[in-house]
Amino acid sequence: MSRAPSSVDVLVIGGGPAGTATAFRAAQLGHTVCLVENGSGFWGRGFAQSLPPSVMPMLDVLGVRAELETEFTRSPGVTVLWGGDRPKRREFEEASGFQIERGAFDQMLCEAAARTGTIVLKPANVVDVRRSPAAATPWLAEIEADGERFGLRASIVVDAAGRRGKIPAVRTLRVPPLLCILGEWAACDLGTGSVVEAAPNAWYWACVPRGRPATVAVFFDPRSGLSADRVSLASAYNRLIGASRLLGDKLPGSPVRVAACDASSRFVQKPLDQNLIRVGESALTLDPLSSQGIQTSLASGLQAAIVANTWLRRPTCAMAADVFYRERHEERVRRSQINSSKFYGEAAERFGTPFWLQRCLVKETSEMPEQRPPSLVPDPLVRLRLGSGVGISRTAVVRGDFAEYVHAIVPVNSGRAVAFHDGVPVGDLASRLMPGTRALDVVQAWSGVLGEAAALRTLAWMWQTGIVVADIA
Repeated sequence: MSRAPSSVDVLVIGGGPAGTATAFRAAQLGHTVCLVENGSGFWGRGFAQSLPPSVMPMLDVLGVRAELETEFTRSPGVTVLWGGDRPKRREFEEASGFQIERGAFDQMLCEAAARTGTIVLKPANVVDVRRSPAAATPWLAEIEADGERFGLRASIVVDAAGRRGKIPAVRTLRVPPLLCILGEWAACDLGTGSVVEAAPNAWYWACVPRGRPATVAVFFDPRSGLSADRVSLASAYNRLIGASRLLGDKLPGSPVRVAACDASSRFVQKPLDQNLIRVGESALTLDPLSSQGIQTSLASGLQAAIVANTWLRRPTCAMAADVFYRERHEERVRRSQINSSKFYGEAAERFGTPFWLQRCLVKETSEMPEQRPPSLVPDPLVRLRLGSGVGISRTAVVRGDFAEYVHAIVPVNSGRAVAFHDGVPVGDLASRLMPGTRALDVVQAWSGVLGEAAALRTLAWMWQTGIVVADIA
């Protein structure tokens, strides 16, 4: 464990995926960073989890992909019993994720952060943290490590302390509560890969890594009475697992250990405050059905580092950084609601029980206009204008290592602004489109910036999505 200086730019509280990603990137950008991890987190107990293939680009950024491939195994496939009455097996090929032991994975990320210069205090605890807005370095934390207590000042605090957070915040429960009971099994007859199963009032998930103990979980409403108060946790777990069609007769003996945790989906309304950024589960706890928890935490951590960098080095763009992070947070909340509601809806159609019906209340809205022109590209002599209802706004994006404002397109029937498409600044281009300009002239003007091929592709995309239409006035 390293010893912290008296003052740092960024103090990160929590050493899970979100906290380590923030620390890694902030230190990489040249800031002094201290990460404090108490080492007693739930997932530090060694349970297995799955990583989707889409997480790989972020692991490349963090420089741990090669180590991950050496330490853990690829997920060979998944067996699903969900909307239908028969299980289906999906075998993964090249685009497969990984099955990890969560404690070892978090340690891998901590070591990666340390290699960038992050001061890692583990095990250590933030006993108290207070903000003095008038001070040049506004945060003062009291840290306990190696039996000693000392003070540490920080310009920015990143709360990555999990679903309860370290800094008090109001957390909104999105759907009815969910309880998870997990067991670790040294022996099982499930093969390898993952198992997902829906039941009338619960659902099951199993992760079976090669050469490692299996983790088998059951999720249910804690108010349902499925786990009686006077029954031990292990007894309730064994009874629930025994009712599973796919798992009940595949788990001989008893689990090595059993633990329970709150798996409810919650989010904060304010992911940012003065010199404070909430990341990972401190900002949003996803429904575990999404299987996107680690990926979402890594993304929020990397984005938080950009916010911190902008606050510290380009304070004139601080408002853009705030807007950027809040919009990404709102997108994560909205997308998680839509995705989990879709899966719950499939089970609700099958079972029709309150457990499922109460969880499938979110309807997805279109993010792009539905209209499509008969041709893929406009005629060169057609005069163009922005489509009805299409607007141009200013939105916050990341450029390089900072957040800043740029022009963006707000399509019909969508609140999401689009600043870039395939790397092209489409918002800026659309903002300069004069009504009545011929398609030929638009391509010629854009070609000077993008090249002719990219200009044609960009105009074709705008035409096909209804962002630009024929000006027949």
